[in-house]
Amino acid sequence: MEVQAHPTMTLKVANNLHALYKPDGVVILTKSNFDAPTLNPKTCSSGSNPSHQIYPYESDSDIVWHYELKENSEDVQDNRGKVILVANHLLYNDPSRRFTFSLTIEKRNARLWFFSRSLVMCTVEFDWLQDHMHLVYFLVSLAFATKVELGFDPSIERIKVDNEIKYNIRCGGKWYRVLDTLEDFKAARVLGRATRVWRVREIEDGSTLVGDVLVMKDVWINESARSEKEILDDIILKVNTVHDIGQIEPDFASKYFIQIKQDERVQIEVNNQLQDDCTSTIVRGHVIPAGVKALPVSQLALHGSPTHATGPLTDFFQSERSQFPHTPLLFKGYTAKQHRRILYAEYGTPLSSSEILADHKRFFTSLSQGLVGLKLLYSAGYVHRDPSLGNLISCGEICKLSDFEYAEPYELRLGPEEYTTAKSGGIKTGTPAFMAIEVQRGEYRYTAETREVHSTELGAWERTLQLRPKTNARPVFRYNYLHDIESLWWMAMWVFFKTRPALSTPSTPLEAMDLIFPYSLAGSRYRDDFFTNTADAFYKSAAQLPAPFRSSIECVNLVRRYLNILYQDFIIPPPPGSPGFDFEPVYGHVIEQMIAAAENSTAEKIVVTSKYYAKTEAAEPERDHEANGNADEVDVLASASSKLSIGDE
Repeated sequence: MEVQAHPTMTLKVANNLHALYKPDGVVILTKSNFDAPTLNPKTCSSGSNPSHQIYPYESDSDIVWHYELKENSEDVQDNRGKVILVANHLLYNDPSRRFTFSLTIEKRNARLWFFSRSLVMCTVEFDWLQDHMHLVYFLVSLAFATKVELGFDPSIERIKVDNEIKYNIRCGGKWYRVLDTLEDFKAARVLGRATRVWRVREIEDGSTLVGDVLVMKDVWINESARSEKEILDDIILKVNTVHDIGQIEPDFASKYFIQIKQDERVQIEVNNQLQDDCTSTIVRGHVIPAGVKALPVSQLALHGSPTHATGPLTDFFQSERSQFPHTPLLFKGYTAKQHRRILYAEYGTPLSSSEILADHKRFFTSLSQGLVGLKLLYSAGYVHRDPSLGNLISCGEICKLSDFEYAEPYELRLGPEEYTTAKSGGIKTGTPAFMAIEVQRGEYRYTAETREVHSTELGAWERTLQLRPKTNARPVFRYNYLHDIESLWWMAMWVFFKTRPALSTPSTPLEAMDLIFPYSLAGSRYRDDFFTNTADAFYKSAAQLPAPFRSSIECVNLVRRYLNILYQDFIIPPPPGSPGFDFEPVYGHVIEQMIAAAENSTAEKIVVTSKYYAKTEAAEPERDHEANGNADEVDVLASASSKLSIGDE
């Protein structure tokens, strides 16, 4: 047997050895995933002397369940919320978790639950006293399932080194030791890409560290999506061949892009055969039937104070939906995912680090170099779609662009299908703090009737831009390269709000910062006004920033004015390479102003404030599931069958 069940048990949170949580029931591994004591039902269960108990680590728990003696709506919602939060925590806390199971019981009604990165589903309710074989089958299946069938990843080893948790991870046939975590906030939601980024070194003989420090990413992407390396290889190939931007050295593109050493599908052994770790493998090729309803789960239960579960839990979903908490939903499908592991060829310092934020000369110089990377993307006909401080990496004297998983060709079709009379939305990508206004709105800000062309306001170089003809129809919204540039402008403004001269007193307008950089994919009205300077919103807020920053702010403000003019001149920017169209001066002008901002930085010592730092990196860049239903609900696929198979059939 791989697991054994206990009716009640307190679990130790391994990343905080003093943190405990207590589900109503738990199934644990008989052989620990960690360096924990041998498990014993007598010492593990509740007792009169807790100091003598042995608490197994949560990484050893396979499923948890929660009971409610009542079955009214509020208690049912609370029970569902608890089990979802605990499953969310288990998947977040342990990177070796691919999926997990759970069980809820409300009086005589029971549901079996399954949680993975692409799908959350549960059975229909069944009477566990009358139809007890469903529950027996479930528990017996757990007992005889392999660790792979229980949801553990054999390519990740959890070990203990000098009383600290460490991971050994296999990639490209080699093993690497995780030195520290660079990013894992996206793994704090059950559904999604669950991106984790680590600093790693290769290991030999199980423990000897060799070679340089590298960066590894573990992520779940759509099964049909191209890999990040395929995207980057295509970009580099097209830089010199698709759009001529002058004489370029052969390795010029690689100079501004973080190179990928290895990009592979994670494989697991199933029935003595290696198979891709993906949704199709996890659900054994089964197709979820059409017309299955989604089970509503109250956000109040999710974000309340569960009595049995605590931990670093974050928003389960990003949602901007209306306020009807218990309306049944119709499930609209799920996104099958593939598990990939990427090894980058070099390690640098992201611009989000305090080291760079506190050095404005270096920060703005790095932004100017990041714009060179975006210019190269433009030359290849691509848009990045997710520029952020975390994927602009300072490597020595050069800032390089990374994370190309969202990059895609910018292809504008000019036929009737490009226009509509309705507002167009679509999937939003990006970090909310740095997301372009139009991307947050899901529509172009100007139309042919509202725009004002300023073809001579900023100088002769702007007259090289070719204006698109006016149209009375509303164009379908598409992410374009102006949005990439605007994201870097928001980064430039963010650093002014995020830092201050060491000798000055804090004077940052915190209320304005809440509105300018909201924790929301929808942005805010004040953020719009700040960018367009409606009612002098930009100048009023900028006037409250430290005086030593003013010269640099003036340079960045020129970029803001320029972008607003471009948005009016180009309702939809033409694709790169369009006849008579030259967009290079746009990049040149913005790069010039960022360099000027670096040169005009006069504060010798700058400190980084702590407030708002985590908020800028707290949103999943892409919703893989179509938004439907209401804000107070979480979509959980309710299976038509109460039988959930996990072991050998």
